[in-house]
Amino acid sequence: MLMMSHLCALPSEFYSQLHLLVYSYCYCSRIRLYYLPPYSPDLNPIEESFAYVKSVLHCNGDDFQAAVDSKNPQSVFYALHSILVSITLEMVMGWMGHSGYISVEQ
Repeated sequence: MLMMSHLCALPSEFYSQLHLLVYSYCYCSRIRLYYLPPYSPDLNPIEESFAYVKSVLHCNGDDFQAAVDSKNPQSVFYALHSILVSITLEMVMGWMGHSGYISVEQ
């Protein structure tokens, strides 16, 4: 007999609001409940990546400004591309771990 379990992700606001009846229903229906971390801009991976891009732009502002001043969309594209390709897997894993979406092993 093939048994399937269903997944259900819930925002953290439901921690206190989830009634025993819902737990019982999910248990009997083989539904696993997973709670999502609370939203915070400080713990959002995309916000951390934007902060990184902004810091690189700030440090290399003259190069980027020259690309913008050239009014050549291709040079602006390449300037932004060079920043984006500098993002490493380790950086992404750190942002995801910091946000609570994954556990980062030391």
